[in-house]
Amino acid sequence: YAAATILKRDPLTVDEANSIRELLFNDRKRGFNEAWSKQGFFFAEAKDLGFGLVQRAGGPCGVLAVVNAFVLEALVSRGTWHDPSSREQESALVSALATLVFTAAQGSGRACVCLPSTGSPHLYRSSLYSPDGVSERLVKFFLRADSSQSLEPFLLENLSAFTEPDGCGSLALLFSCVLSRGVQAVRADMDEGFAGEVRTLLDRHAYMSQEGVNLLLSGRAVSNVFDGERVLSDQVQGSGDSVTLRGLSARGKVGFLTLQEAYNYLEVGSFLKCPETPVWVVYSESHYSVLFATEPGAVVDPRSKGPSRGGKPLDLYYWDMLAKQREVIRLSVVPDHDEELPDVNDETALTPPLDLVIRTKWRGCFVDWNGTEEIL
Repeated sequence: YAAATILKRDPLTVDEANSIRELLFNDRKRGFNEAWSKQGFFFAEAKDLGFGLVQRAGGPCGVLAVVNAFVLEALVSRGTWHDPSSREQESALVSALATLVFTAAQGSGRACVCLPSTGSPHLYRSSLYSPDGVSERLVKFFLRADSSQSLEPFLLENLSAFTEPDGCGSLALLFSCVLSRGVQAVRADMDEGFAGEVRTLLDRHAYMSQEGVNLLLSGRAVSNVFDGERVLSDQVQGSGDSVTLRGLSARGKVGFLTLQEAYNYLEVGSFLKCPETPVWVVYSESHYSVLFATEPGAVVDPRSKGPSRGGKPLDLYYWDMLAKQREVIRLSVVPDHDEELPDVNDETALTPPLDLVIRTKWRGCFVDWNGTEEIL
């Protein structure tokens, strides 16, 4: 690693802390619960599960899932996902963090990495600021960002700030991405809310919103998962008003699938369904997790009925950071089968939600759990 170029070092200011909390909660006085303030990036210790990050409590699953997806992007591409060494885990995590921060910088040539200081806090309670236990100790390091690799030396040197299990690594990364993108740019990325609604990066339960996940996945906090932009026109009484809804502007390194599509609430575009590597963040029943394959052919155009493998099953692997998994969950997507698939709205069928998510990409396929107990 060549040394990173530090352009500037400053403590987080009151205005920045308040502005970020407004982006997160629409409330500059709201603090972080322990699920967020004590969640770092650390790996499962069980045999054959060293590719997976571990979540301590409900809340920051969106950040954990996206980081784990990029960790897997590195491990799968290197062929070391099944039993990575500690050095391989470290390298993949550094690569993931650097990729997220660099992507958020959007080619500006400068990225921001936030690290917690070990000294006294530099922000104090006042009429303008309510301490949240994290912001008052964060220090901003502005780095020259010619590529994601240019950020890796600094992140490697300071990796312990992100990997302490009960540290604030998840929030430090989220703050880094917001400040690398720019507070005003993040706000401008979002669609205008309907009927006075204010879009935020976290929802009212402190789970990541679609905007928050998209900021980490693509570097832009857009509100939708379709490709490109869509214009909605209002021709009522000849007003001619229109609203532009923004989605993804380019194919992602990793993708995104959601149970909401199975119920026709939305449609995920090909930029996220067909990412560069066969790794997807999964959103199902208010929780984010990760699905991945080891075969590049898994990212084929989802408009085709099944895997482009001559009718052969495709193996997928599933990881839930919060579920305390003890083994690898291997699922086989079977394109040619005689099974009658139940209607998605048939509650008596007890179809695993993950099956429904998988069929939003591989339509009409049967999902074989290979003897593993189904997750209902």
